[in-house]
Amino acid sequence: MAKRVYCTYFDHHYLTRGLALYHSLQQHEPGARLWVLCMSEACHRTLTGLDLPNLRPVRLGDFEAADPEVAATRSSRSMIEYYFTCSPAWKLYVLNNEPEAEWVTYLDSDLFFFASPEPIYAEMKDASFGIIPHHFTRRVAYRKRFGIYNVGWVSARRCDEGIAALSWWRERCIEWCHDIVEGDRFADQRFLERLPGFIPNVHVHGLPRCNRAPWT
Repeated sequence: MAKRVYCTYFDHHYLTRGLALYHSLQQHEPGARLWVLCMSEACHRTLTGLDLPNLRPVRLGDFEAADPEVAATRSSRSMIEYYFTCSPAWKLYVLNNEPEAEWVTYLDSDLFFFASPEPIYAEMKDASFGIIPHHFTRRVAYRKRFGIYNVGWVSARRCDEGIAALSWWRERCIEWCHDIVEGDRFADQRFLERLPGFIPNVHVHGLPRCNRAPWT
């Protein structure tokens, strides 16, 4: 099985959700490493103290020191907008610090595993990048204005195309990343809609049970 790692971010307010994600991942993919970008010192202090196996907490300041271009946007964005801005750059940071990993997958911190993720990776066997649709029902179809794909699960393979996709996404989020719909942009999310048009081998997942949420 190709080596894969996961990453997420949260602060102390989301600590219980993040820990639920971690434990569910360990249950269904034992030994999988989860990197956490700690968006508050309280979060980093708690996770460091817990010293959980296969969990790598990283201080926000250490990440910002490694990517000053992202850090420079912080003063011009709300807290949640800055979190969104970090998404692709955080994945690149983890990829750069996991030299043996073939896949790095970002997970929203309130995601929970009910089964093995193996079918998702089986679908991506020839892909460079993996994205998952919201699967909006007709009742909530109006939410498509926020994007047809969800950042809750985004996978990138260590290959030229995967790194190019992450780098392009990072650049777009540095340029603009706000919690409003503006044309064809919304936060970090709607940029994903452009990737299949110019990055080879972007896989759109067809598994209906993946990354489901109450609002779909």
